Amino acid sequence: MCGIIGFTGNLQAPGILVDGLQQLEYRGYDSAGIAVNNGSETKIVKTTGKVATLREKVEATADLAGTCGIGHTRWATHGGVTEVNAHPHVSGNVTLIHNGIIENYKELAASLKAKGFTAISETDTEVAAMLIDSLYDGDPFAALKEADQMLEGAYGFCVMFKDHPGEIYCMRNASPLVASHTEDGSFIASDMVALLKYTNGKFRKALDFTEIMAGYGNHRIGEVTNLNGNKIVITESIVSYSLGINTINFTYKYVNGKFVPTSRYGSYKEIYSADGSSRYFTVNNDLPAYARPGATAVNTTLKTGSLTKIIKCALINGKMYIQLECDGEIYWIKALENPPISDSERQFMEVRYAG
Repeated sequence: MCGIIGFTGNLQAPGILVDGLQQLEYRGYDSAGIAVNNGSETKIVKTTGKVATLREKVEATADLAGTCGIGHTRWATHGGVTEVNAHPHVSGNVTLIHNGIIENYKELAASLKAKGFTAISETDTEVAAMLIDSLYDGDPFAALKEADQMLEGAYGFCVMFKDHPGEIYCMRNASPLVASHTEDGSFIASDMVALLKYTNGKFRKALDFTEIMAGYGNHRIGEVTNLNGNKIVITESIVSYSLGINTINFTYKYVNGKFVPTSRYGSYKEIYSADGSSRYFTVNNDLPAYARPGATAVNTTLKTGSLTKIIKCALINGKMYIQLECDGEIYWIKALENPPISDSERQFMEVRYAG
């Protein structure tokens, strides 16, 4: 999961972008970058590390000015934490930032290579930029619409085209985007917290909900899906190194001015996986299993090749646990806390990583 922001209007963009990324850092803190257009050219500044490091680099960059730009903070899930893998990515006429997972990026990269497009990074995002650039003939909407028909997965894009200065084009499928327009200009971001400073508190009530998400961990988003009295159901998409993107319902109640979860367990809704399956995953390497979430004593070991069915998830002290069924028995496993470096470190065969 990543944080994205865009602005075009009457104000200088660099400060707005960096300030917004600071608010979005809970969505990713491995690297960050911005692209700013001054009407004639686009300059890119990006770095590994946190947004504070990016801020220092932006402030030290001479002649970085412009009233249109996009910014990104990355949670590295495919490809290492490097400046090359950091967003924004550029391909010809296209400068792009992305939140999500492009499932068919390898196939697209192969077909684009035959057309003379070669990626320099390890990310699926650069492949998306190359795809849009390959389809672009001067009409941004036409290129994006055609790309949308070819892309598989979840994505939120902010795109700038070289010959359309002052304009940001956005497209989403499953990944969140929220937009706002004020007399100072137009804003877009993956989370409303990045826009609050410029929207006169219009989203203040929603900020309370966002604080719920941030309080549980660094890699989650959510939206209110049902409001009934003082009970609020929030659907959260929690990015897990174990399973990919999990959609889970949590219920909260309002107590003394704060939203409190009624349970540490969330009802499991779906899994976004490489082959489109929803609940069934094959153990990639022997997995220690536990009788309950948070337990320290191993109950059994799930063997490589075992077929499991995901039931629900729990968040305890900021850590994620997964309940599953295997051979008719119910177990809990600890979700991965760090991205798998190689395929052998993946817990399940079907899950792929990108970003």
